[in-house]
Amino acid sequence: MVSWTTDGGVWHERGFYTFEKAQEFARALYAEHGTEMGFCLSASRMMTVNTHSLLHAETAGAVELAPHLLGTADTFA
Repeated sequence: MVSWTTDGGVWHERGFYTFEKAQEFARALYAEHGTEMGFCLSASRMMTVNTHSLLHAETAGAVELAPHLLGTADTFA
């Protein structure tokens, strides 16, 4: 799933069946809105993933998880 906002207020979400389609969509959003002040992009695959990793990974297996906000990421190892 890719979640994004272009204005910092209203969030949108879109689900995908494949990594390639999610990455393609996220890259297009970033290319169009990446320099805008209110733009923010987030992605998840059962858990939140590292957005930089999503945009640049060669395969779905190479996408890293985002650091857990509560510092308990090791719990899910």
